[in-house]
Amino acid sequence: MFVNIAAGVVILWLNNNWAVNGPRNVVLNKGYKMKIDSMEQLRDILGSPHPATQDKIYDYLNRGMQTFIQQSPLLLMATLDEDGFPSISPKGDAPGFVHVQDALHLLIPERKGNKMALSFSNILAGSRLGLLFIVPGVSEVLRVQGAAEILHDPELNARLASDSQQALVVTRLQVQSAFFHCGKALLRSKLWAEDLQHADLKVSFGEQIADNPRKQSALLAKQDIPAFDAGLRERYQSDL
Repeated sequence: MFVNIAAGVVILWLNNNWAVNGPRNVVLNKGYKMKIDSMEQLRDILGSPHPATQDKIYDYLNRGMQTFIQQSPLLLMATLDEDGFPSISPKGDAPGFVHVQDALHLLIPERKGNKMALSFSNILAGSRLGLLFIVPGVSEVLRVQGAAEILHDPELNARLASDSQQALVVTRLQVQSAFFHCGKALLRSKLWAEDLQHADLKVSFGEQIADNPRKQSALLAKQDIPAFDAGLRERYQSDL
């Protein structure tokens, strides 16, 4: 399958040995005209950014960045596992669910989820973290990078509670760089266009599990898929 890593522009052909937390073998297709091996080659094609572009990168969260985070109901969290492979996870709640502790620190509450804890496993392995904050209707996004730690403090968990539940744990990020990314990608994709919304596109987790030829359990059979998906839809309503 092709995997497009959103944090960059690298598209890799990964063979069938891909597995979560398992060995990965990367196969490069040698039939292409040219493989880029250096930044010099890449700059010959892409060109260089305007000298002022570098000045948009801060080593702290300025006032505009803090306001953006306070308005954001969704972020994408990128982490690296112990082998250096990336994982990206969405985190969402009411706008402002990520608490700006100060210009150098963010507090990200963890709610109930699938319990796989892949991002947390990666943080424990290396602590490096990348965040992409999104605000509905806004074309620009905010990128934040830093070092993370996982906290479990009852008082802090309660302070970062949503309307329905406390935080289970809290990820505290020490900011090392932050900058706004231009809106061209979201404008080209017309992400916020109402006529491009796909409410009719349904994902069946029951099918994803039952059809996996490498599944590690026999707990879900074909006939169990409708009940499994119905249970998940019910939890979407009752357990947010």
